[in-house]
Amino acid sequence: DIRADKKRWFQHFDYDRSGTLEKGEVVRGLIKTFGLGESLERTAQIAETVNAVWGIFDADGSGTIEMGEFMARDGLADTIVASLA
Repeated sequence: DIRADKKRWFQHFDYDRSGTLEKGEVVRGLIKTFGLGESLERTAQIAETVNAVWGIFDADGSGTIEMGEFMARDGLADTIVASLA
């Protein structure tokens, strides 16, 4: 649960163990976290949303989200936790 351990959430959904999150990993993580199922339409909606806000969370513009960006105040982790409330 991301509310209990943000770092573990990051590590769990870092499927390729690169130490960063790519967009596809974030999409899969959000679908699992919010229990959104596996429908192609829902996946496309989440992917579109992730694409739209990616730049907000990818502060260095690298194309991936590093742990520091993820854990930053008001970063992706805080945003996900706030959305679960």
